[in-house]
Amino acid sequence: MTRRAVPVRVAVGVAALVGGAASGAGAQPAGGPPSRAAATSIQGTDALAQMSLEELLNVQVVTASGGEAEDRSIAAANLVVIGKEEIRTRGWRSLAEVLANTPGLYVIEDLVLPSVGVRGVTGGLRAGSRIVKVMINGHSVIFQPDLTALLGPEYIPIECVERVEIAKGPLSALYGANAFLATVNVITRDARGGASGAELSARGNWISEQPGYGGTLLAQQATDWIGVLAAYSFDRTDRSGLRIERTFPGQRPELPAYAPLFAGESRDDIAAPSSFYAQLSVEAGALGSVKVQGGVQRLDSMGEFQLNSALTHASRHSLQNAWASVHHDKAWTPRLATQLSAGVSRGAPTREDELFLTGVRATSFRRNFASTTFQMGARVDASLSEAITVSGGADSIVDVADVLYYTEIYRAEVGGHASGDEVDLVSGADLRAAMLSTSGAFAQLQVSRPPWLEGLHLSANVRLDKPNHWDAQASWRASAAYRWHDNLVTKLIVGRSYQAPSAVLLYGLTGFGRSNNVIGSETLPSAPPLQPQKVRSAEVVVSGGLSIVLFEAAAYVQEIKDRIEFTSHGANFVGRNQGDEVHAGAELSLRLAHERIAPYVSVAANGRVAHAEQDGELVYEMDTELPLVPFVFALGGLDVRIPEARVNINVHAKLVSARGAAQGNVLLNDSEPYALPSYATFDATISSVRADLLGDGSETGASVSVKNLLDQRRSEPGFGGFDVPVVGRSVAVNVTHAF
Repeated sequence: MTRRAVPVRVAVGVAALVGGAASGAGAQPAGGPPSRAAATSIQGTDALAQMSLEELLNVQVVTASGGEAEDRSIAAANLVVIGKEEIRTRGWRSLAEVLANTPGLYVIEDLVLPSVGVRGVTGGLRAGSRIVKVMINGHSVIFQPDLTALLGPEYIPIECVERVEIAKGPLSALYGANAFLATVNVITRDARGGASGAELSARGNWISEQPGYGGTLLAQQATDWIGVLAAYSFDRTDRSGLRIERTFPGQRPELPAYAPLFAGESRDDIAAPSSFYAQLSVEAGALGSVKVQGGVQRLDSMGEFQLNSALTHASRHSLQNAWASVHHDKAWTPRLATQLSAGVSRGAPTREDELFLTGVRATSFRRNFASTTFQMGARVDASLSEAITVSGGADSIVDVADVLYYTEIYRAEVGGHASGDEVDLVSGADLRAAMLSTSGAFAQLQVSRPPWLEGLHLSANVRLDKPNHWDAQASWRASAAYRWHDNLVTKLIVGRSYQAPSAVLLYGLTGFGRSNNVIGSETLPSAPPLQPQKVRSAEVVVSGGLSIVLFEAAAYVQEIKDRIEFTSHGANFVGRNQGDEVHAGAELSLRLAHERIAPYVSVAANGRVAHAEQDGELVYEMDTELPLVPFVFALGGLDVRIPEARVNINVHAKLVSARGAAQGNVLLNDSEPYALPSYATFDATISSVRADLLGDGSETGASVSVKNLLDQRRSEPGFGGFDVPVVGRSVAVNVTHAF
């Protein structure tokens, strides 16, 4: 068949249909980076510009297979790929921004630690990314005490990122616990895959006219057999000037409980995240390849809109996560390969972490908790024939956790305590340390293009995990894809995953004020034991292209059993298994791939399915009660390339339907549910193609990005009697010099 070349000037996001329609890749159960073939298959805009429509639909990915490169369209997951050029031309500076622009996902911003919802499901109070597994080059990198990733600029210097790959749907069958509703894998530059040199970036930002700044330094040294990559980034932003808006009738400013919330606006609301990442890659010939990577993530943010701590102008959230991993990959024969991996991490608050209660300055509080985590894994891949591949392996994770408790610090003479006194709010009977561990084994079978039906691709996975605190957990996944034509593929994916509770949900102690604390279920004798929550899902995906139009459509249903939700325990909260839920939805993405102009649109819709018995029959209907995330999420825009001026322009819009309120706020509103209104935002970014402006062989590029162009003010679902205001218009200028 004759291929029609379709030149484009958008990175992997074109193949990914702007994060909504195509596939993304990423990781290995053993914790290793993607195969080299996959890692280099979609690097660079120039390569994509020469791709045909068929090639754009079939970018090589590795997440769904656990390490082996395969065509995106037949991969055993609904995959999204967002590449470095799309990240650059959109002006995104963090993983949270990437996820916030992925249909099917919704990011709830609280100006400290964002929470991620997936297809209508959230993790509830202070959820972070608990329902999503987040990895760097296949290695799980999270803040282990809360089982959540630090998704802001502190996660990784964005200049290190080659692409971000997002697999929607359960993947515990490959990656074990917590690959629950989605799996995110950040694929970095390959230390051996590029030219030696350095990059220096300087940037300025203005949020509602409040100035900030940042910078990144990246260096890479590469030869044929060894490569070293290192990068450090820092940012300083000022979100001051925000006010809590009245979002429900029960929120009466004249009452003493609410008066401090409406007393003024945020002040000195500084965020200063920083991130370090390094990688050593060695190709040792007959000994195989070794990749060592690691980093330090530091979240440092004032918390003007946190639970129990609104508008204190002094609460500071400071967390640090240090991690490292090593991965060995060896092909023993053309048909047999092994992977070995190990990793360690340490996450804890820093000495600067200090919280104040709303309206109280005589005392402050310090959080005490930490986790030291060890991971290891092994995997074997064997090709039995050209069509059949089998894989198997085992892995283990051990988390040695210091249980959360608070220290009260007196800043004035109070109740017999002198200024400077510190009191640990923990008793001798309270558990101070705990160990959570999980060991698992998995097997995988893949059949690709069998002689009896060449368009067919089958995949099946089974896995058994044994957590030390719960019964064995089984996960599975199966997929059947059929290529009807070079430009049309359909696939069916079914599977089961689970998520285990974190140490904080199990053992956390109260102490930060008298209310709104999350209390570990194991500390309450009357509370039923908290069990892992499980999900079963089925999904149909159709992807293809017609002329220069790329499209992907998906429909899914997922049932969550033993759903973990936060319920009131006196004035505080405790996690409980609250029964089952069924969610259903659909997603559609379209993109025009053209040399100069590329419009795109993606729409995701979801809903909760309620069931009741009527006249002896089970009746299903869509539940109209709003969750914390929108029923409908749409984004669209236009990429314009002007090669004569060496300039790219992007205009990006996002439409979000109404969102519901948190349970605690509904109770404060006399148990009357309320909704936060729908909204639309518009962004614009102009970026230059790097050029040798100095005439010395170095390259310089620049970008200007305006977010929330119309300065729309809105609130996101919050807790404790208020919803969280979101920043208005922001402007960012970035200049990068590569030499």
